[in-house]
Amino acid sequence: MEHNKDEPVILHIYPLPGGLWGGRLTAGEEVIGELGAFQSTQEVEQAASDTGLYPDRIFIEE
Repeated sequence: MEHNKDEPVILHIYPLPGGLWGGRLTAGEEVIGELGAFQSTQEVEQAASDTGLYPDRIFIEE
């Protein structure tokens, strides 16, 4: 995944149907990655780290 190095990487974690969680990595207005359905927000964070991108900020939608 490539991104503009001047923009912070932000992980947006959001609820999905069935009690699962999804995630989206962004840099500025650009979506640089989508993460699938996971059982917990911690699993989404781990999946983001597994991509090799470490978010500067994490937002969790309730």
